[in-house]
Amino acid sequence: MIFGLFMFSSKSFAQEKQKPLKYYSTELFDEINATEEQRTALTALETEYKAKLAEVKANKSLSKEEAKEERSKLTKERSKKYYKILTPEQGKAVRAKAKAIKEANAAIDASK
Repeated sequence: MIFGLFMFSSKSFAQEKQKPLKYYSTELFDEINATEEQRTALTALETEYKAKLAEVKANKSLSKEEAKEERSKLTKERSKKYYKILTPEQGKAVRAKAKAIKEANAAIDASK
């Protein structure tokens, strides 16, 4: 009984940060009821932008600031395309889930 109380009390005080949202995961696709066409388009989008971001990383002729700006530009492009593939309802669900994770993690950070 004492062991059980100890386990309960240690879990209630230990808060673990949630992992960032995996925007291209099967679990998320299932959660938002993505169609097969959406899954295919999103997977292709991920592949395309992984390659583009890798090119920026490999381009040693760019300064750190230029590379940062290019990564930011590509990330914004990818995000716009991502949400165009989803329905408005799916987009709201993804944004809400990402926001909830971010807020929960910020609360944990603030309590330390």
